[in-house]
Amino acid sequence: MIESRSCTAYGTERTSTGSGARTSYIGREHDNESDLGFYGVRLYEPEYGRFLSTDVLWGEYLPLQPYQYAGNEPVMALDRNGDSIIVLQDWEGAHGAGHSAVLIGGDDKGWKLYSKNGGEYVAFGASKDPQAGGDLESFKTLSDFQMSARDPGQLQGRYDNALLIPTSAEDDKKAGAAAEKQVKSNYLLAGASCITVVHDALEAAGKLPVLGSLFGSPVRGLSPVPNVAFKQINAMPESQNVDSRVISPERNDPERKEDK
Repeated sequence: MIESRSCTAYGTERTSTGSGARTSYIGREHDNESDLGFYGVRLYEPEYGRFLSTDVLWGEYLPLQPYQYAGNEPVMALDRNGDSIIVLQDWEGAHGAGHSAVLIGGDDKGWKLYSKNGGEYVAFGASKDPQAGGDLESFKTLSDFQMSARDPGQLQGRYDNALLIPTSAEDDKKAGAAAEKQVKSNYLLAGASCITVVHDALEAAGKLPVLGSLFGSPVRGLSPVPNVAFKQINAMPESQNVDSRVISPERNDPERKEDK
């Protein structure tokens, strides 16, 4: 046994022996920077039994308070879900234009990586080394993804920043199908590139950023330049920085973060 812990009903740690365990209360991970629980989409404060942001599906559970944990019945129920889309960014990719990709899923069901990595003839052609959510692009937790990113032989190590967009399980299903289809299609620098994967995934999930309005209606979309598109996604009110849980420590460079 690596480590043993006992907790109150809402997750406050009472006793602990040993060290090195990756997970804690109800099998979820702990965010070392904030000293809070991290449940895929939301940070959790066990002392008060409350999340620090609203449930993305709060409208489906109107009798419940959107910050409460497990319907205020922690002994009878667990709140494990963490469905989301994570947009990954390599600021130096494509000769400074950037490279983007998406992770889709949750720690309760695993994560799948979707990345379009150029064409057979660089700027066009059959998709080269497509990462389309297969076995080699599947990860049980974000920690597993981060660990793979530390391997210099893996493409995962290229990313500098990560933004999480809360979704539903149905959103994830649609986003994954759209991302996989785009990754496997022919590459074209203008119109079918890495950022198109991100665009199609967010569009399928109904999560494209609002760029403006036309006749009173919101206009949604993404810039075709990955570095610009990432900044547009970062400006979305629901986006959350998850660098510490996703990005390889070797890429956790303050100079890169200045570009964000």
